[in-house]
Amino acid sequence: MKYELILKIDGIRCGGCFSRIQKEVFSEDVDYYQMNHADYKARILYSDKKDIPEKIIKNIENAGYKVKVISNEEV
Repeated sequence: MKYELILKIDGIRCGGCFSRIQKEVFSEDVDYYQMNHADYKARILYSDKKDIPEKIIKNIENAGYKVKVISNEEV
């Protein structure tokens, strides 16, 4: 099964922030990642591993950003 996680990320100030967040997301086993630079929403696709969202959120928060889960659904 595949899941889609949508996150709203606050605290982004520059292009370096986008790169840092991408690095934190891909440190986990994700299939796809896309960041909307206009509204700071990240779309992440991942497989069956149920703990992936928590790990991604923790990684991003530990990098200094605030994260809000918009949705996390099976696709």
